[in-house]
Amino acid sequence: PHMFHDRLREYYPKNKDDIKPYMERSDDAVFFGAYTSRRKVFENKYINNNTGTLSRYKVTFRKKMRPFGAVIGGYSNAKICLVVHSFSADSGGEYHRISDFKRFGCVPVMETFGDKLTVETLRTCAGIKFADFDNLPNAVVSELKRMNETNHGVLREEQLAIDQWWDNGIDWSSFLEKVLGPREAV
Repeated sequence: PHMFHDRLREYYPKNKDDIKPYMERSDDAVFFGAYTSRRKVFENKYINNNTGTLSRYKVTFRKKMRPFGAVIGGYSNAKICLVVHSFSADSGGEYHRISDFKRFGCVPVMETFGDKLTVETLRTCAGIKFADFDNLPNAVVSELKRMNETNHGVLREEQLAIDQWWDNGIDWSSFLEKVLGPREAV
């Protein structure tokens, strides 16, 4: 849908060799976005607090999308791109965030949203991990643990397959039939 835009397209890696493998990335996780009160609660509870689930990890939590160089560097050097909804759990899909980081090779860990068909498609095809607000930190830790315990060649194949899926684009003309099956004759 139109929600998947490509405002960072000109900065996407030009070929697969430009996508840094997970284990060569310097940051565990990164978040970019407006610093709303809900996101501030998340940062204070799970990142800045000495006992917070993510306090012992290298997490960059930036309050704005400028300058683009910092954003591109953040997405390119993070193992995980984190998405926390702005104002409530009952929120849209943050498609603009997915569009921004989708081709930089990080694993998206997102707060879930109500469109179950899209969530399942993005989970299955795009490798996005979904969790509710209070389980996002555990989802990040779980994914980092999986990365550390999985063969690096297997991780690289996953990373490049997901990038290829995004590069191919979504064929919306046949999407519903592929997901739901052929239409029944009426």
